[in-house]
Amino acid sequence: EYYFDVTNAFPTTAVEEGSVPIVVQLPGGQSRKDDHGNEMYAELLVIMQGLIHASRTFGKRLITLLKAIGYRVCTWDRKCMVLSLGSIANSSLGLTEKLNKLRAITTSKVDDQLVGWGVIGMQVDDCFSLASSKLIAEYTMGGVQVQYELTSGRWTRILNWNIVIHPNGNVEIDGALILRGMVNRVLADDNMYKPRHAMRPSIMQLETEEAAPEGSLARAEQLQRTASFREASGCCTWLQFGYPQMVSGTNRANRHSVCPPADALREVKHGLMHVHAYPYGYVSVSYTHLRAHETGRNL
Repeated sequence: EYYFDVTNAFPTTAVEEGSVPIVVQLPGGQSRKDDHGNEMYAELLVIMQGLIHASRTFGKRLITLLKAIGYRVCTWDRKCMVLSLGSIANSSLGLTEKLNKLRAITTSKVDDQLVGWGVIGMQVDDCFSLASSKLIAEYTMGGVQVQYELTSGRWTRILNWNIVIHPNGNVEIDGALILRGMVNRVLADDNMYKPRHAMRPSIMQLETEEAAPEGSLARAEQLQRTASFREASGCCTWLQFGYPQMVSGTNRANRHSVCPPADALREVKHGLMHVHAYPYGYVSVSYTHLRAHETGRNL
């Protein structure tokens, strides 16, 4: 018995090519108009949590991944997937006969081939699973990860991330192209400096402002400041995919996204200047590398 949850299931699932475009209104403070004065909308490239299409799109993608590694949709429940590996797979045996033979399996491999069964019940991005052995469970989770990267993990096309796989098996995520574009957009009018840290202690003292009266000059200035803050914080939130040093400061500043004080924008820009000066991204260390450290063996 095991359970697995798909991390970042929605923001890492691309809208299928050729499907009906998903168009949403821009959030408050981000609205724009075209040359004719009409309100502009945004087309989604990835699905978003909370939208009505999110669970359905991700569910279809997960079923496709499981089918690719041998699972089949259960006749009685479309959210239940069944796997059988070995001589009884794809046979003409009835369900009762097949279940009896599966119960009789006492080994995980025959002639170096996996033998066994697995059942997965899906609830959005949560998978509640049973397997005849630990090997079948590892085969399932590993197979989903491999199939995802082969078929759906097109980060360079969707997010402009550069993924480098080193000879030692380590994987490095680099978002230099995104970072450069966001710096040019958000910090174009700022005096650049090189902060040593992504977050300053002063970010902990930020307090959300009260909304100024509608129609007042103070309210207009507040809305303009809010739009600028959300653009900058949105850039930093996007960069969190590849630059972990952005996470704490950005999440702290985003608490004040409704009516941000003037200092909130400065704090977010401080973090963006830091990652621009010191663009050290994620480096995913291989499993073999980690095991070597655990056992004390030389690499």
